[in-house]
Amino acid sequence: MFSRAAVARYGTAVAWDDGDLTIDAVHLKQLADEQRPFSNSDVRAWQDKVNISNNEAADFVGVSLSTWNSYKVKAAIPQAVAIALRAALRDPLLMQAHLRPRTVGRPPKSSAGASKY
Repeated sequence: MFSRAAVARYGTAVAWDDGDLTIDAVHLKQLADEQRPFSNSDVRAWQDKVNISNNEAADFVGVSLSTWNSYKVKAAIPQAVAIALRAALRDPLLMQAHLRPRTVGRPPKSSAGASKY
């Protein structure tokens, strides 16, 4: 099937079987971008772009802080993590739905467990 591909629509698409199956250049580029390996520098750029802490980023993808830090430096990025990070850039609602911002400092003391003395 793929050996019968032809350029269509004045060079803006690829078509098979007289145009019954067609994909445009925009979606071909998106497919290529999605299939490109996600590098350590891509992880750092993603974190800079979304402006979250290392702890928040680790929580977002469900890994430990040390694993997240290794993704930023040398470790291979799992495909599932790459998919999640790319999807979060495309859809900010995804970030809002799953990001749990951390607060700075210790939690306040509760009066329920406080002693009278």
